[in-house]
Order: sequence, then C-alpha cells, then structure tokens
Amino acid sequence: MQLLIKYTRKVGYAWSLFLLACTTQSAPQQETALATKALKANEALPVKTQTLDNQVFNYQLLLNGKLEAKQVSEVRFKQGGYVEQVYVQNGQVVQAGQVLAELSTTEADLNLQKAQNNLEARRADYRDKLMQHRLDLKNENELAPEIRQNFRIVSGLADAELQLKQAELQLQNCRLRSPVAGMVADVEVKTQNQVSTERKFCVVYSAGQLELVGEVLESEMGYLKIGQTATLTTLAKSEKTYLATLSEINPKINPNGMAKIKLTVQNPVGLLLGMNAQAKLQIPQKNALIVPKTAIVIRSGKKVVFTEENGLAKWNYVTTGLENQESVEITEGLKPGMRVIINNNLQLAHDSPVRVEK
Repeated sequence: MQLLIKYTRKVGYAWSLFLLACTTQSAPQQETALATKALKANEALPVKTQTLDNQVFNYQLLLNGKLEAKQVSEVRFKQGGYVEQVYVQNGQVVQAGQVLAELSTTEADLNLQKAQNNLEARRADYRDKLMQHRLDLKNENELAPEIRQNFRIVSGLADAELQLKQAELQLQNCRLRSPVAGMVADVEVKTQNQVSTERKFCVVYSAGQLELVGEVLESEMGYLKIGQTATLTTLAKSEKTYLATLSEINPKINPNGMAKIKLTVQNPVGLLLGMNAQAKLQIPQKNALIVPKTAIVIRSGKKVVFTEENGLAKWNYVTTGLENQESVEITEGLKPGMRVIINNNLQLAHDSPVRVEK
C-alpha cells in the first residue's frame, strides 16, 4: 500500500511538471507545437504577402444621411378657387415662371370688367370737376398737385384705379407659376379640386444641386476641412458612385455630441430628393506603415501579424493606430521591407511552413 502511494505521488509530480512546462511556453511556441502536429513538413500553406513600406494613411470617415436640395420651394395658390387645369406632373422639369396650374377665371374676369367700367365712370366725374374750374385734361397739370389729387379722390378716380389693379392681380393669381427652375414633386392637387391658400400644390426643387446632409461625431470634427472630397453611394440597386465635396460644417455640437455637415454632390443625375445615401471621406493623415485589416489576427487577446521569411511564417506582436474600413496603421512591431501575410493566416503558427502565391 505504501509503495502504491509513493508511486502515485511520483506520477502526479511528473504530470504537474509537464503541465507547468506547457503553461510556461510562450504563445508562439504553443502554436508551433499545434501546427507541427497538424501540418507535415511538405504541407506548406499557400498565402499571399504584401511588402511593407511607408505610405500616406487615409483616415476614412463615413457619413450617413439624406439628400436635400439647395433650393426647395413649396408652391401654393395665392387665392382660393376651383382648379380648372393642371399642366405638370411629378418628375417634370420646369422653368422659372412656367404655369403649373390654373384656377377658374370666371369670377376674376367679371371683377376685372366691373373694375374697368367703374374706372371709366370715375374718369368722367373727374373731368366734370375740372370743367367746373374751367380746366380740361390738356392743362390739368396747371393745378397744384394737392388740388389735383383732391379732385381725383373726390371724384373716386383714385379708388377706381386701385380697384382695377386689384382685379388684374386677382386674374393673374389664377395662374400658378413656378418661382424657380427645377423638378416637380409632391403634386397633391387634381382638376376640379377646391383649393385654399394653405393647401400645397407641389414642390419644385433644384435637381441639379443636391446635398448630402448628415452628422459626424464631435471627435471627428478635427479631421474635416471645407473642400475635402468624398465618394457617395445610395441604397438604390445601382453600383454607380458619385463624387461629392464637403461644402458646409455647422460649428455647433448638438446635445448628442454630433455636428451637422453638408456635402455637395457633383453631377447628381439619377439621384432623388430624400434618398438615403452614404459618403466616404478619404482624409490623408501622415506617412505610416499600413497593412490590410485581414493581416491582423488576435491571439491570447493581443494583435498579431505574420510575416514570411524563407518559407516560414513568423509571429509578430503589433501595436496599431488609426484605421479605416480596409487598412490599419502599425505603430510598433513591424519594419519597412517585411513581407506581411495578408490571407490564410487564421490557422498559422510561428514557423509554420508557407508557400507564397504570386
């Protein structure tokens, strides 16, 4: 029994030493052991590499927002009435001053005729006033201006002239004209509809001058400058991209820690008002060592990049800096000229055999 206990203790002690040796191995050594067991000497893993060199790192800022027009006009009739004609439809391009719709002019025509008749009658009264003072229209200017104006008021001529202008304006307002050149949207009125001055007829916006309006984080404001360029895409089923320029930065941070900016879209053919879009601003920062994001793997909670040396993968702990959607800045752990493995690195270990594919 005592011999059995001594033997068990020896075996346990040896097993503990073995476990201790395993746990004290470095991460590369553990990975090497696993790789050696998994891969035979002639099973070199095919990989692709990229030679490190200092280059300008482009910080990438993403902006999500909606497309707005630089010029938008909500068009309404200036007076109420029945709509007799609608001359435009959604998506139609119009010019400034073009007639969009027309109200019934029956009442306006009658008021205009009435105002014209009244004006003639008041002119006759005015002539009578002049004749009473032994003057005719040829020499009425000999009267003092205040006396002449008094005759115009007493005879009703001054009011008749104003009533005629009012009647002419009423007839003119029966025709709804576009205040700006642009594209028609939101046509909400049909013929024979009764409209009021509060009811919107349509919207006309500058389709050739669209802006992407969105918000960026307060911490990203330092990267922005007017004139920076960006590429813009929409959610529409199209692979087309558009160029845009940073045109406005609102110098105010809202309660959510965001600031509003605007990007002017160049040649926005095919884009529509209110579209959801995303812009990518490429902002050059500094010369740095840059690797693709695919080159970085996480081992034991730390960032690792594998390099290729003489057909073997080499383990390198790295420290990273700025990053964008595709690339990461390496601040420590690598040197220019190293050949970084950029694919098939998830199963690599230190000194794993690799075969570089061209």
